[in-house]
Amino acid sequence: GKLFLGGLDLQSTKETVSTYCSKWGEISDIVVMEGRGFGFVTYAVPENAGTFLSQKEHTIDGRKVEAKAAVPRPGHGERGGASQYSAPQASTKMFIGGTGDLDDEQLKTYFAQFGEITDAAIVKHPDGAS
Repeated sequence: GKLFLGGLDLQSTKETVSTYCSKWGEISDIVVMEGRGFGFVTYAVPENAGTFLSQKEHTIDGRKVEAKAAVPRPGHGERGGASQYSAPQASTKMFIGGTGDLDDEQLKTYFAQFGEITDAAIVKHPDGAS
């Protein structure tokens, strides 16, 4: 019953995510990568994760989030923490770090050479750095 939650608000916390996700059942573990926009939720009863996923849209802290079943990364066993799990490989999203002074349009223009870009956003920290 482990889920990956992507697109969380950078201000989302373990508490706010837990409050929302506990509507679908008891949570046995929760990890929110605060300030990074993603996290993992594990339901005590695995079927509750399926029920959560059956609802197509979830909004936490005012942001629509992407929920997927978490799958172990290749080469990692069942042991270990949340860092050994990732979203399923079918995702078409990618993270690009160190964008410096680029704006959204410059990012889209560059990556358009590799295929169609449906959305691009550079997340800025409160101090203006990306």
